[in-house]
Amino acid sequence: MHANEQLVRVCLAAISEADAEGWLASYTDDAVSRDVPLDSVWSGRAKLEAGVRSWLAAIPETRMAVRSVFADDRSGVCEWTMSGTLEGVLDGLPEQLA
Repeated sequence: MHANEQLVRVCLAAISEADAEGWLASYTDDAVSRDVPLDSVWSGRAKLEAGVRSWLAAIPETRMAVRSVFADDRSGVCEWTMSGTLEGVLDGLPEQLA
């Protein structure tokens, strides 16, 4: 397993544990996280931190199941299934869903 594949898996496990600091530790300060279904992009440390904290506040019992991972020396992509109960407003979702 490529080291960056392991990093992606650790990152998603941190979300399932509601561990914002663990998730952030998986990213460099200039990283970009893109959530395609929500059309959400978090670019740079401040946006990454605000994004993950917002996510965990809106869906505190998030569970991530990894389906597939591709990672190389420059990037990583992951297909996952998420479950949880939306309890607050989350960037990219209509407010009436909360």
